[in-house]
Amino acid sequence: MHSRKPSKMGYILERTSGQSYDDLVTEYVIKPYDLTQTYITLPIDEKSNLATPYRKEDRVIETKPWRTGKLVAASEIYSTTSDLGKF
Repeated sequence: MHSRKPSKMGYILERTSGQSYDDLVTEYVIKPYDLTQTYITLPIDEKSNLATPYRKEDRVIETKPWRTGKLVAASEIYSTTSDLGKF
């Protein structure tokens, strides 16, 4: 079951701040913590660094990314173990 709470939170933050979720996360999380390899929207030149996910029930079939559009607060933060290790 998918929780809509992160999506609602992201929407409320965008509406009250006048900024996009991407800009808010960049301003308040990515820049202050110097996360140089963390993105909301993955740059094209970074796509080759993604791990390939596979289906749980058939581990030879690749899983395609789920594009959330306006529900970005519920998903789509790309990072590296180096950046995550800064916490």
